[in-house]
This record gives sequence, C-alpha cells and structure tokens, in this order.
Amino acid sequence: MIIAEAAVRDDGTTKEYINVEYPAVASFDVVEALKKAAREQGVRHHVSIVRTNDAFLWRR
Repeated sequence: MIIAEAAVRDDGTTKEYINVEYPAVASFDVVEALKKAAREQGVRHHVSIVRTNDAFLWRR
C-alpha cells in the first residue's frame, strides 16, 4: 500500500480547481492513522510523496 503524504502536481486538471501555489499535502493525522492501521493489519506499506498526472497510459 502506498500512503501519500503529499503530491507533486504534474497535470493540467488541478489548475482548473485550485491555485498551483496551494500545497498538496495530506493531513498529518490522517497519514498517521493510515500508517497505524496498516501496521496493525500487517499490511506492507510505504509512505511517500507521489506525482499526479492526467495522461493515460495505454498498453496493447
């Protein structure tokens, strides 16, 4: 499981909804709760910053 603590916006859609200057950072309390739940359930997890993109990847 990937727990995103923040996101780097690399898309065009986000700009339509919010200023790019506004940080894409998760709530500390939510991230901590997710980490705790993952540990308690024995779920392998990684906490990291993720990248968003609005392009589709099509494979044949």
